[in-house]
Amino acid sequence: MNKIRKDKIKIIKFVYKLVIWLFVFLLAMIMWDTSYSPWWSEGFEGHMKLIIIAILYLLVYHVLAKMYHAYRIGEYRLTDLVYFHLLCFGLSDIFLYVEAAVYYHRMMFILPVFVIFMCQLSGVIVVTFVFNRWIMRYMLPIQTTIIYGKNDYERLVKKIEALKKIHIVAGCFAEKEIKSELEQYLNKCQKVYLYEVSNSCKKYFINYCENKNVELYITRDIEEILTSEYEISHSLDIPFMRRRRELVRWYYPFVKRLSDILLSLTGLVLLSPILGIVALCIKLYDGGPVFYKQTRLTEGHKIFEIYKFRSMVVDAEKGGARLASRNDNRITPVGKFIRMTRIDELPQLINIIKGDMSVVGPRPERPEIEAKYLKELPEFELRLKVKAGLTGYAQVFGKYNTTPYDKLRLDLLYINEQSVLLDLKLIVWTIKILFIPESTEGIEEGRKTPSNISGGNRKY
Repeated sequence: MNKIRKDKIKIIKFVYKLVIWLFVFLLAMIMWDTSYSPWWSEGFEGHMKLIIIAILYLLVYHVLAKMYHAYRIGEYRLTDLVYFHLLCFGLSDIFLYVEAAVYYHRMMFILPVFVIFMCQLSGVIVVTFVFNRWIMRYMLPIQTTIIYGKNDYERLVKKIEALKKIHIVAGCFAEKEIKSELEQYLNKCQKVYLYEVSNSCKKYFINYCENKNVELYITRDIEEILTSEYEISHSLDIPFMRRRRELVRWYYPFVKRLSDILLSLTGLVLLSPILGIVALCIKLYDGGPVFYKQTRLTEGHKIFEIYKFRSMVVDAEKGGARLASRNDNRITPVGKFIRMTRIDELPQLINIIKGDMSVVGPRPERPEIEAKYLKELPEFELRLKVKAGLTGYAQVFGKYNTTPYDKLRLDLLYINEQSVLLDLKLIVWTIKILFIPESTEGIEEGRKTPSNISGGNRKY
């Protein structure tokens, strides 16, 4: 891609962002002015107040849009971009409504929020469609090469090929075969993926891509993740990496527990109508129990009983523990819906109030399955350094059928980087995955138990 083409793409992205900002700002002013407080009724002060409120709304929207990647036109599918913007609009509209209620010390008329949201839906579809068509005239699919180790790389190829307007897989090579055909493919590639390769292969391609200015993506093994937050020690003339004893701020456990209680109580109150309807549907379907209790592990190997809405037939695990598969006939019609929308997880808010779980953390695992994982992945035990969570890295960025090894890597990333800000980001990102069916897919054939666990190169 030449420099002129790149410059045009940058300009289009910048103009797209400006148009979205203007659209957001004007709609916020219109909503407040027509529904809550006409500026002309309060003179100059009302005019300034309207501008300040619109700016605050725009700032909230901008922060959410950055978090949800809503500005990345040309990098995501059109439907994804529209969805990202609608999430941002919905959360920003809630902020504006709460702002109005606090300002006037009373509950405000909510219908204008729905009317404006429909305008936002129409507007963002048109704007994003026009700019997406415009930018695609200058964006050529990125030539991509995949270098893989000894594992299942087809999953990565499928994910990249799903974005065929953005990426083209020029070649896939095992790391042992690559050197003979390296020049032929890499000279015309702008992006290289190293998928579960050896350290020597990583070293070779890091050097190659640095010299050739090629974009490089590398999967990290567990040891690299665990040492990523180490500090540099300058006490000797030899550069050492030092592991800190405490990886979180002193106030973090207190803030986390307080927020867990507040969020769980608020969630139970606000979602009580939905919880009641779901409970009634489960009971009416087959007359069986509404809730499903199961033994799980949390921080420090503590055993507790997790609560979920029952999504399978009664006695679904009569023959022993078995992970759900795609098109599993044990899942009831009601169960399919509540699993797809993650509603089956909501009773775990009770576990959070009790202190068994946290809002954000690794998913709690069953003791018998944990024992099987530990035989091949001793590092799996590191997940129990923190409380199990309702949402987290593995839940947001993984899927139900993501390999245990990949889930472990995601969980360890969270444990190493945990903070109040990261927890907030993951909670906001969770709203996005609630409406993505792919994230709740069952495991594929051949992955019905913790067999095929590792999914990564363990020896180099």
